[in-house]
Amino acid sequence: MSPLLESIMSSYSALTSIASEKGALHTLSTFDVSTVATIIGLFLSWKEVIERLQATNTQSLHLVVTSYWYLLESLVVTKDEVADKAAQDVVFFKRHARQLLKAMFSLHDLHWIAAMLNPHRRMLKHANDVELAHAYCLVRARIGKLMEMAQMDNNEEVLSPATISSTLSPR
Repeated sequence: MSPLLESIMSSYSALTSIASEKGALHTLSTFDVSTVATIIGLFLSWKEVIERLQATNTQSLHLVVTSYWYLLESLVVTKDEVADKAAQDVVFFKRHARQLLKAMFSLHDLHWIAAMLNPHRRMLKHANDVELAHAYCLVRARIGKLMEMAQMDNNEEVLSPATISSTLSPR
C-alpha cells in the first residue's frame, strides 16, 4: 500500500500537468494530497519494520519485541493531533490500529528470551519494570533447565553401560 501511495505522491505534479493538458483536471479535484501524505507517514513505521524483518537472511526473533514497541510508539496520539480538527481521522485510525495491534499480537517467551540474549537489545530500554522482570525470569528459568539437562547428561555418561562394565570387569 505504501509504495503505491508514494508513487502517486511522487508523480502528482506530472499527473496534474497531464490532466490539465487533456482538460481532465476535474478528475484530480477529489484527491487530497495532504491526506495521502499523512497516510504515508502513518505507514512509514510499518514499512520499516517489515523491511527490517524480511530484508536479511539472518535470525530476526530478537527483533520482534523491539519492533512491537516501535509500532506501538508510532501509533501514540499526540496532543497536537487531538487538538487539530482536520486530524480527527488520523486520531481515530491510530487509536484503533493501536488497539488491534495489542489485541492481535502476542509476545511469546522465546521473543523475550531472544531479545534479552541479543547484545544490542538486551537492555530492553522501552520495557516497563514488569516486562523487564518477566524477561529476566524467563532467561534464568531457561538457563536453569539447561543446567539440569547438562547435569543429567553428565550423570548418564557416568552411569552408562560401557562405564559400568569397564569398572566391574575382572582384572
